Amino acid sequence: MPLSRADLAQITAALNTLSAHARGELTAALSRLDLSDLPVARAAVEQYFPALVGQYGAMAAVLGGDVASAQIADLGVRPVVQAVPGVDVGRAAARANWAMGTPNPTGNLAVLLDELVKQPYRATVAKSSQASGVRYARVPQGATCEWCLVLAGRGAVYHSAGSAGASRKYHGECDCVPVPMRTENDYPEGYNPDALMQRYLTARDHADSGNLAKIAAAARFTFHTSH
Repeated sequence: MPLSRADLAQITAALNTLSAHARGELTAALSRLDLSDLPVARAAVEQYFPALVGQYGAMAAVLGGDVASAQIADLGVRPVVQAVPGVDVGRAAARANWAMGTPNPTGNLAVLLDELVKQPYRATVAKSSQASGVRYARVPQGATCEWCLVLAGRGAVYHSAGSAGASRKYHGECDCVPVPMRTENDYPEGYNPDALMQRYLTARDHADSGNLAKIAAAARFTFHTSH
């Protein structure tokens, strides 16, 4: 049975709850640092931030495995779950280091943490779908930005490492989720890939480019200045 809007909302709420707890811990940790002493604060964040990502990312991966197993089984396919660990420690530290050098380190660290905590869920569902021999779609949720709509419409259903490349490009404070499926009969309630594809093609024509950033910018201009 295709996922309902309520099903998708429940998944989104679970991921946002994990993110909120992680960000709460981050805020508490930052409150104990003197951010005006950047070298010391940066060293502390580079050590603490990856551990926080790992802790909550592991929970997201477990959630992704449970959801992928149930959703793939509902398709009549034996699920092969492949849990994906959190983001590499070195990469997480490097991105935290970047955030600490911005005018708004606290805000940028929180947005970055949201992205990295949710990523193991998304990667686990995607890889489990591929391992199980089913496709998956990137399904936008809520008030979605043009970047996400462009990626969701670029190729509605992903089924290989090559075609899934764009679908892995998530950002902080994004509620898009990958959903396993085999045919259009498995599309979640409210998911209209044809409309998303048309939106993508229209934006690509306006951008006169295959560059995703330019297409997203064209979509923002086209769909938000024409009404």
